[in-house]
Amino acid sequence: PRTPACTNMCHMRQVPIYEGYAMPHAIQRLDIAGRDVYENLKRLLSQRRGASDPDLSRYPRRELTNVMRDILRRHAFVARDFRKELDGFDDAAAVPYVLPDGRLICVGSERFSCAECVFD
Repeated sequence: PRTPACTNMCHMRQVPIYEGYAMPHAIQRLDIAGRDVYENLKRLLSQRRGASDPDLSRYPRRELTNVMRDILRRHAFVARDFRKELDGFDDAAAVPYVLPDGRLICVGSERFSCAECVFD
């Protein structure tokens, strides 16, 4: 069975699916969700800072929250096999993201690494 997840900023629900039907008796609530993924993405992007990467700490909190949410919505995904995805990742697969002030940040393996906190 597949297990999709419905998430918001505070919690997440795992909904087991069997042969195309939800199994309501097996739905689980997890107290880890969007906020944790957002914080993990912010941490990963901040740690990776190179000479050409913008300093994310200089952005106002609300603006940075909107940026992280937008990056998550547009570019993030959950890897089926994290180790395989990481080993096969090529920097050419990084996606550019234009920050509100016009500066560019490239989002690489952070696209799928940010969601791993849900599985720890």
